[in-house]
Amino acid sequence: MARQTQLKIVNIFLTVAFILQVVTGIANEALDEHTFLHLHGFGGLLMVVFGVWHVVLNRGWFRTVVGGKR
Repeated sequence: MARQTQLKIVNIFLTVAFILQVVTGIANEALDEHTFLHLHGFGGLLMVVFGVWHVVLNRGWFRTVVGGKR
């Protein structure tokens, strides 16, 4: 699969994971503890996985910015 296609898919899932984290964080008091821990924990795991994948797909940009090569 092409890098740009992967990046589009990863960005969608990363956005959904972020929204899940925000919603469960705001609704913390409205959710029972079991539901909150599962949803918030799963959302956090998704953010880590897709965040790392996002960084890997953008490693050239990171090397340029962090490494100072322009």
